[in-house]
Amino acid sequence: MKPDRILLGVYFLVMDSKRSMPAHFTSDKTRNQTFMVDFLPLTPDDEYNMASEAWYSMPGMKSFEELKIVLRTGEDIMIGSYILTKIGSSKLADKLMDFIIASHLGKLKPTFDEKSDIFSIEIEHLFTDDLKLIIEITPFIKKYLNHCRDFGIKKANPRSRQ
Repeated sequence: MKPDRILLGVYFLVMDSKRSMPAHFTSDKTRNQTFMVDFLPLTPDDEYNMASEAWYSMPGMKSFEELKIVLRTGEDIMIGSYILTKIGSSKLADKLMDFIIASHLGKLKPTFDEKSDIFSIEIEHLFTDDLKLIIEITPFIKKYLNHCRDFGIKKANPRSRQ
């Protein structure tokens, strides 16, 4: 499968999550903490550990609004990196991280034309001044988002990169 198709599939799987609260506080019939992402290889233990890690490793935020955006972004990066690693595509985690950050800041519009098999996306490079429109990406936030990516990869495959 082409990397663009893999990236787009994982991106939409993650972004289609219907959780309205942080994964640390979201539960369903079978799991105490959940990202509400339908991915069969995701174990309850891994989901619990990632939800807790995303919550407890959060840096201090200036406002509740900023906390919600940064936490959701970190959670989505973590679960997306986990999924990519489980399917053998962890090298796409950096690109997925850029997509998720841009999407949460309203800067990403992916399109895929199934008839022509063309994937297109407009995105600015991560951490540019334009992405500071909603939140300022401080070194602490950047470190947190990188940690979320790395933790998702590590949880999926402890011998993986990072």
